[in-house]
Amino acid sequence: MSSMTDLVLQQEEGSSTIEKNVTIVKIKDKKQFLSMVEDVAKAVATSDAIPVLQMIKMEIQKTVPRRKTDGSGETENVTGNALTLVGGDGTITIVKAAATVEGSEHSVIEADKEISVLIPAEAFSKICRNLPAGDFRLELEDERLTIKAGKAKYTLATQDVSMYPNIETEEGAVSFVSRSKDFCSVIKETLYAVSKDEARPAICGVQLKGSESGVLFQSSNLKLASIQLLTVEVSSFEAIISAKTAKLILDIFDKIEGPVRVLVGASMITVAGIGVMIVSKLISGKVMDLDTQLPRSFASECTVNRKELEDAFKRAMSITGKAQRAVNFKLTNGEFHLKSKGELGNGEESLFVADATGEMKGCVDAEVMTDTLKSLEAYEHIHFRWLEPLKPYILAPVLKDGETSNRLAVVVPLRSHEV
Repeated sequence: MSSMTDLVLQQEEGSSTIEKNVTIVKIKDKKQFLSMVEDVAKAVATSDAIPVLQMIKMEIQKTVPRRKTDGSGETENVTGNALTLVGGDGTITIVKAAATVEGSEHSVIEADKEISVLIPAEAFSKICRNLPAGDFRLELEDERLTIKAGKAKYTLATQDVSMYPNIETEEGAVSFVSRSKDFCSVIKETLYAVSKDEARPAICGVQLKGSESGVLFQSSNLKLASIQLLTVEVSSFEAIISAKTAKLILDIFDKIEGPVRVLVGASMITVAGIGVMIVSKLISGKVMDLDTQLPRSFASECTVNRKELEDAFKRAMSITGKAQRAVNFKLTNGEFHLKSKGELGNGEESLFVADATGEMKGCVDAEVMTDTLKSLEAYEHIHFRWLEPLKPYILAPVLKDGETSNRLAVVVPLRSHEV
C-alpha cells in the first residue's frame, strides 16, 4: 500500500504532465499595442446600461491574407499573427488591426493559438498604460486574462465573445476616397461651428453633401457657419455625422498617412484606412443648403493677416468681457479698425490690410470671430468679404499661390447702434 507521501508525490508528478489550456500572447511592439488599445477604448461605453459594451473585443488569428506574387492580384492565407481590437458603444465602433506573416522582423504580437475574447476596457487600458518596463505578455486561461510585465502581474475576468454585437453594414452605400490629411482638414475646419443645441439635433453635427463637385462639408450654430469643399469623385448623397463621431475621426485619422475610403449609407457612415476603421450611426435630419444662401457679390473686401486679426479680436474681448462681446469694426482707407467698449474701459486698434476695396462698417461677437479665425490657423492670410452690415461676413483662406480657397467661414453680424 502506498503511503500518503507517495500519493501526494504521485499527484504532483501527474499534475505536471497535465497540459493547461493556456494561450500565451507575447507583445512584441508595446508602443503600437498600447496605441491600438487606447484608440478602441475611446469608443467604449462609459455607462453600465449594457455591460458588454464596456468591453474590448480582442481576436488573434494565426493566418493572414497576402497578395500572391504571380501578378494575378489574388490573395492567399499564410501563417502569421493577425490582431484585431474592437470597441464601441452601440452608436460608434472603432476597429484597429495589425497583421504580419511568420518570420517578419516587425510584429505587434506573437501568439501560440488563436483566441477571441472580451476584456474589460477601462481596467485593461489603465493597466497596460501604466505597466513597468520589461517583457510584456498576456496569458489567457479559461475565463481569466493575466497581464505580465516585469514583476507586475494582473488578472482580469473575461466574457464570452458571442455576447458582443456584430458590426452593421449597409447595402448600396455611396463611397469616395480621399487623402487622410485632406479629409481630416475639412472636418477640423467645420467642427468648430457645430451647434450644441440638443433640441435641434440636425445642426449638432457636421453635414455632408455629395455632388459632381465633390463633398460639401458644412455646419452652423446660427451665429457662425463653415462651408468646406473636398474635391473627390462621388455620387450624390446627404448625411449628418455627430460631433462625437467627427472628433473621433480627427483623433484617429489625423495621425495616419495614406488614403481613406468613406462609405455613406442610409443610416451609417464607415471611414476605413490601413489597419483602422470607424463605423458610426448618422444623425437623422435634413441637410441645410447653406452654400446657395450666401451672397455672390460683395461691396467691400480686403486681405488680412489671419493671426494679427485673431489677436486683435482677443485683445478687444478682454475689454468687452464675457457678458457683452460686441466689437465694432470698419474698413476705410486701406485700414481695418476695431473698437470695443466694456466696464473695464475702451479699446481701439487698426490693422493694415491689402487689396482693400470699398468701405464698410460692421459689428461682430468677438468670441465667435476668434473661434472662426482659430479654425483657419493653417492659413497665413484671410480674404474678408461683406455685402452690407447685416449680411453674413465671408472669410475665405488665401492659398500659397495667392488664389482664394473654395473653403469658406461665415460669421453672422450683430446689431449695433454705431453701425
